[in-house]
Amino acid sequence: MKALLIALCLLAAAPLAWAKAPAACDMLTQADAQKALGQAVKPAKSRGPNTIGQSICFYEGATDKAVRYVQLSLTLPPPAIRKNMNSAQLFAQTRASLQGAQPVKGVGDKAFWGGSGLKPGAGLHVLKGDYYLTVDVASGDPVRNLAQAKGLAGEVLKRLK
Repeated sequence: MKALLIALCLLAAAPLAWAKAPAACDMLTQADAQKALGQAVKPAKSRGPNTIGQSICFYEGATDKAVRYVQLSLTLPPPAIRKNMNSAQLFAQTRASLQGAQPVKGVGDKAFWGGSGLKPGAGLHVLKGDYYLTVDVASGDPVRNLAQAKGLAGEVLKRLK
């Protein structure tokens, strides 16, 4: 009975841990998104954190008819309830599942570029300590997208300290 009570307390505490943790939209402002995209953006759409500690912040371009957006996916360090998968494992699995991912230096402990566009794995994937984040900038210019994603990732990592 005592073990069951302890397990229930751990399960109940997990959502509280996520509630206190930074969410993606705490780390990426509307001004950040506008600067990265090079145009005005609509207010953020936020999701999460989900059961693996991932939250998403999405800003859609406000002035262009084409698909333009900035998105941050932030996966937090694992609580005890998620001990079978940590951020480094998730990062490695994602990297292994993508063909043509390019290593990126100068941001985080490890990083790779999954390309631009509306496709699985797009964006800049960064592992820093126990944090795993993906920054996806869709400005219509793939070279600009990587440069802006790298800059945003650096800002987000500073804010996570």
